[in-house]
Amino acid sequence: MRRLLVVLPLVVLTACTSTDPQVTSGTSVGVADASPDDSGPDDSGPEGSDDEPSGPGRGTLEWSTCDDDEYAPDVECAQLEVPLDHDDPTAGTITLALTRLPASDEAVGSIIVNPGGPGGSGNDMIGLDLGFDSSRFGELPESFDLVGFDPRGVGDSSPAIDCVDDAWLDRHALDDPTPDTPEEVAQLETAGAEFAAGCVANTASLAEYDTLNTARDIDLIRQAVGDEQLTFYGASYGTFLGGVYATLFPDNVRALVLDGAVYETGLDFFEGSRIQLLGFEQAFGNWETYCQDDPLCPFHTDDVGARWLALRTALDAEPAPGQDGRLANERAVVEATFTSLYQKDLWGPLANALAAAEAGDGTGLLALTDLGNDRDGDGAWSNLTEAFPVLSCTSGLTGPVTDDIEARVAALIAEAPHFGLGLQAADFTETCAGLPTAEPTEISYSGTGPVLVIGGENDPATPFVWAGRLQAALGEQATVLTFTGEGHTSLGSSSCVTEAVEQVLGEAEQIAPDTVCDADPPTPAPEWLADAPQVPGTTPFPLEDAAGLFGFPDGSYVEVATMPAERDGAADAVADAFDAGGWTLESRDDVPIVDDLDATSLYFTDGDNELQVLVLGPDVLASPDFGAIGRLVPAGESMILSIVY
Repeated sequence: MRRLLVVLPLVVLTACTSTDPQVTSGTSVGVADASPDDSGPDDSGPEGSDDEPSGPGRGTLEWSTCDDDEYAPDVECAQLEVPLDHDDPTAGTITLALTRLPASDEAVGSIIVNPGGPGGSGNDMIGLDLGFDSSRFGELPESFDLVGFDPRGVGDSSPAIDCVDDAWLDRHALDDPTPDTPEEVAQLETAGAEFAAGCVANTASLAEYDTLNTARDIDLIRQAVGDEQLTFYGASYGTFLGGVYATLFPDNVRALVLDGAVYETGLDFFEGSRIQLLGFEQAFGNWETYCQDDPLCPFHTDDVGARWLALRTALDAEPAPGQDGRLANERAVVEATFTSLYQKDLWGPLANALAAAEAGDGTGLLALTDLGNDRDGDGAWSNLTEAFPVLSCTSGLTGPVTDDIEARVAALIAEAPHFGLGLQAADFTETCAGLPTAEPTEISYSGTGPVLVIGGENDPATPFVWAGRLQAALGEQATVLTFTGEGHTSLGSSSCVTEAVEQVLGEAEQIAPDTVCDADPPTPAPEWLADAPQVPGTTPFPLEDAAGLFGFPDGSYVEVATMPAERDGAADAVADAFDAGGWTLESRDDVPIVDDLDATSLYFTDGDNELQVLVLGPDVLASPDFGAIGRLVPAGESMILSIVY
């Protein structure tokens, strides 16, 4: 199957995937009750007029407890009926699934969010117990409801785009990108046609699943939650979606934050893909430098790039089996690396997985590939892989390639030595074969609400150049913020970014132009920790920002290790090591992680210092409830977190 070379959704390391979550709701808002309005800007803030409904339940949606047990207990669910075709309300309706994290105080408005894709689940972004940390929005969740939704065709919204079954995806997810045999060539060539035919056959009115209609859906959601104007956060593809909304409904914009800007309008599909591949090459170079400079990196050598290419070649000839029987081949190396470059937290696990694959174990590469594909540990796929190409084609994100494609591909392979290998003209000319296509929306904005466009200097998936293009299209009400850190999108990586987002979304006030934000520096290890007892049999598990990843308080320092033992055995080994080192075990039960995890918490003190050790057993790590990070730990091993507050 030809893979689209356009932006993927925001990867969340602990995101869990539900195969068939059920959403409870109250009565839906009918089409007649939710037609777009012409309300203009209102300087009084998110409440609008004095008689506008406020507080929980402001609008006409009926929120209720979600049936999905993977969602946090304080998250609520609802459904909203919208037209299938906004230009023809007689064509029938579809149903959108929504989630809401209510404001901790009285709500003055809602922030509607989209995580990207196209095809990312806004419900999972807001709802998942181990996938979302509302603190990334700073203090905004105190006074704003955070509202997610599965866009039309995605996830729990009905009907969801349905092209092929999970068995088909497992057969083709790792098709050889550099086919060496007639069988491999045929498999690659026929997969795309099979996929497109399945999409058309299984999902009616496929052309209506596009960004224009989704933007109109957002305006109905805005009205249904009771907001006079839209307050919106969009990541990655969500920035294009937000730009389309601003184009259609300029007077309905209160404030937009567009993080990880996408703007390919005016570029043919090849040029947009080239910009993105070069972004990944730049990010790969940063990861390569990290691994070359750190002797403790599991994939350390003098030329990490050459070692990576050698492994890619070796696995093309002889794939490495994973623990579930699947084979990690050349494509798994590429897909796992793509996924890991999305966030710096995955740089260490990628090095681990590559080194293990060299030794014949492809489990880690397959786990990282699954993370990027939104395939859970039980082998169930979300419909991201199906929705992504359909929504890209119907939204005009794969514009036609006009000329000199063979020569342009050859030049790109030379420019992108790691990710250009295996590219063919068909990757750019046949991507949407058999699927509906459209012209991309020309973005413009005539409203007065502030728009903050965030571009990352080291963002692999949405290179910085797109931020300037999007800002120029949106005009004088849009300002670019530059984020200097690593990874795709910036919210949650920088207190400077958080403050800017709070100002724009909370106060509807624009930030100063030319603002530059650095990533927050990691909390340094306290000097005394080096002298703490070492637990025999443990192996360091490198995570760049484990404290932020697991949601520990700001300023915490966390080290992660694994151990081939069950939870009780690992906890006993920790206790024995600290007892032998003269530390005292204290009786405390305040575990700063999700309460329903089956974890052992141990507190130790040497009289001057305190250390919490949290032990997670193999059963917890392997469960879908824990999320993708658990699949990066070798089977049968426990994870040991050492935490200093």
